[in-house]
Amino acid sequence: IISWDGYLYAIGGDLPALPGELHASYYKSYVELTWEARGREDIIAGYRIYRVDSGGEERLVGETTEEHFNDTTATPGGVYTYYVRSVDARGRTSPEASAITVNLSEIIRPPSPPFNLTARVVSGWVNLTWMPPIHDGGVPIVKYVVYRGESGSSLKPVGETEETFYLDDMRGREGVFVYAVLAVNAANKSNVSSPLEVQLSGVPSPPVVVECFLSPSFLHARWLPPEYEGAAPVSRYNVAIYADADFKYELFNYTTPTNRTNLNLTLPSYLIFPGTEYYIVVHAVNRYGQSPPSEPYRTIAEEGFAIIFFRAEREETPDGTWRVRVTWGLSDPSRVSELHLYKYRSGEEYDLQEDSIQLSPFSAYYIDGDVKPGCAYYYRLEVTLDDGRTFTRESNIVTIPHMRPRQIIILVVIVISVIVGISAIAIALFLSMRKVPGRRVWGGYPPPPSAVAPEFQIGGAERGRGPPRWSEE
Repeated sequence: IISWDGYLYAIGGDLPALPGELHASYYKSYVELTWEARGREDIIAGYRIYRVDSGGEERLVGETTEEHFNDTTATPGGVYTYYVRSVDARGRTSPEASAITVNLSEIIRPPSPPFNLTARVVSGWVNLTWMPPIHDGGVPIVKYVVYRGESGSSLKPVGETEETFYLDDMRGREGVFVYAVLAVNAANKSNVSSPLEVQLSGVPSPPVVVECFLSPSFLHARWLPPEYEGAAPVSRYNVAIYADADFKYELFNYTTPTNRTNLNLTLPSYLIFPGTEYYIVVHAVNRYGQSPPSEPYRTIAEEGFAIIFFRAEREETPDGTWRVRVTWGLSDPSRVSELHLYKYRSGEEYDLQEDSIQLSPFSAYYIDGDVKPGCAYYYRLEVTLDDGRTFTRESNIVTIPHMRPRQIIILVVIVISVIVGISAIAIALFLSMRKVPGRRVWGGYPPPPSAVAPEFQIGGAERGRGPPRWSEE
């Protein structure tokens, strides 16, 4: 019957009333259904939730005693019709049901495009990286699609990945290529990212010269490797000295035997004049050829001796401890008669302790393994030439980190092991001294016959002779 308040009540053998209006909301992993209770609460024992997919297949997805239900089995992008029936204590369901249709492809929004697309080319491989979308559209991103083309209008998909990076094999190819990436969530895909142009060439890009010292007899130079190696790894470098920035008058050229990014070289004495301006240029070389020249590094040749560089760097040893590597470069080591390295350690102030280390005039580095965690160090190099002149230079400050958690754990385990070992020895000694009830003991064992007092020896004629060196409990 229908009551005065408009609700349908089951009387006697009637079926339970249907639920109220059905509402649906979608979250990142489930569909939430809610409805209102109708009818008498003492008659309705629960609810059954049914789902019909776009193919017409119906299934019971769950039961609940509450007025809400979460369907975690729905596939994003699908179209579903839900309906709910009331159930009484006898298992009978309402003759009608509240229903609602949910189109998840409309509820799930497209994600925003990936951004900050960058590329690094290493030996012909293009390593692409990007940042994920700011908005994922309401559901997680499931994959990224990478596009490549010779222009922005000719982009075609070349690969997919679930990560925010992609490695594209472009070995042996040259030219300008355009890359873009789009994101895909469970139902939609984003627009493509801003396009990125990548220049591919068999030869490397130019190195960058960052440090140089030049004298009439010595050249020191240091440079950064090419940002782009080309289609093959860099094998060596060509270093040239020019008298002008237009590269018309080359004075000297040297090819390094390896791909090391620094050079210390003795020069012929007739090439360089003190106080004159020169330009240093470096080319990177791989098996495809030579890179374009680096930006010319302008320097003025100095007269006499100089400490070119002096630096300190901490490095970790294989056993997890720290040490400091001190390196330097001298313009003319053959003129050095004495070379001293001074070490300073500090807690809060410097110059608290000084150690002098005498080194060979032709040495170029020193490894200091005597450093403590939590301390800061710096070094001073003092060079005395054969003519008595002295040159000094101080290094940068190097701070040694405190012990890592792994080292602390190892130290605690060692301490505990030592304590346990000492305790075990003490317990063993204590037990060995215990007296055994009812027996005459000597240090925990029956005494030798010579230690037993005469009155207790067999055949003893006198009593009380000799001190009792045993005990009895």
